[in-house]
Amino acid sequence: MNEGIRKHVVRDFNADLVMKLGLTPGKKKIWVVFRIDESGNITNVNARAPHPKLKEEAIRIVNTIPRMIPGKHKGKAVGMKYTLPIAFNIEGADTNEIDEKITTLKEISILRKGINGKTDVPFSIIEEVPVFPSCTGTREQKATCLNENIKKFVVRNFNSNLSKNVGLSKGRKKIWIVFRIDENGNVTNVNARAPHPKLKEEAMRVVRLLPKMEPGKHLGKAVGMKYTLPISFDVD
Repeated sequence: MNEGIRKHVVRDFNADLVMKLGLTPGKKKIWVVFRIDESGNITNVNARAPHPKLKEEAIRIVNTIPRMIPGKHKGKAVGMKYTLPIAFNIEGADTNEIDEKITTLKEISILRKGINGKTDVPFSIIEEVPVFPSCTGTREQKATCLNENIKKFVVRNFNSNLSKNVGLSKGRKKIWIVFRIDENGNVTNVNARAPHPKLKEEAMRVVRLLPKMEPGKHLGKAVGMKYTLPISFDVD
């Protein structure tokens, strides 16, 4: 249901509208709230957006979602409240950190206009995720296997002693690593943000050691996919 609702919205949302409204740079978000009632119809649609026209567009699109089989609780058909976030960046914002659980305007552009050889498809909508060696199963199983193996690989190979020797203050710290799994399954475009340059270098070194994978596919074509990996640790 989540995937169906998201794809319905991004396929028909007027993404060009965003560029015409003169919004300030930065990450923006539209929140759409609606009810799937006891008959499976969409009702009580409302939205909060950074511009009235975006609110109108979000409400318009959600009102076109098809009727569903209603939810049930204790054997009875019941209504259910649903919240859908739509996030996007206006040029000038930092786009390195992407929440893969939210719909982005990049997804809208891909679903409306298709892909080409230079298109990176977000993890959230790519039809076939990159396959880490030995991973099998459904898309969901392969995605879980990919996430678990990348995390295990990085943790196993990362020199954790560095965090104790660079003079960091006490507390929870985080390293953000961003890289691309390209159309050939290679890890490229590795970058990182860390609380110390040596930790950044180490994170990038380890990620570059990741094995070659089967590339992700979308609409029948091998595509690149951007991947964001957070590493959290405590300094005593």
